[in-house]
Amino acid sequence: MDSRYRTDRDKVTVITDTETNKVVVKNNIPKTFSMASKVPLVSQTGENAGVPLRNKFLNVTTSGLSISGGGTSIGVSTRSLQVLNSSGSTVDVLMPAKSDNSTLELTIEDSSGSTHTIDMDVAE
Repeated sequence: MDSRYRTDRDKVTVITDTETNKVVVKNNIPKTFSMASKVPLVSQTGENAGVPLRNKFLNVTTSGLSISGGGTSIGVSTRSLQVLNSSGSTVDVLMPAKSDNSTLELTIEDSSGSTHTIDMDVAE
């Protein structure tokens, strides 16, 4: 198992009841597959926290491919950071890939006005 994944994930529990001949199967797969991928944050009180990255799908035009349903667009998956802006509406912040395509990169500005780029290691 990849060390980036949480240890309580990707497990299946099978419970059998021989008296009623029933089998119950439970799994620990989340509704989104990005629970281990979080933007690291430290609150003003010093508490470590994280904002989960969300799956985001975008249609991208392509050619020369056989596309289900026809057409020229395919759905491409990426991650986004959902933030609440000052107007009170929610916005998805998309991030570019690092030049070697190994991670996504989040650029932030700190309270002094300096910008920093964080490599977002997306484990799942």
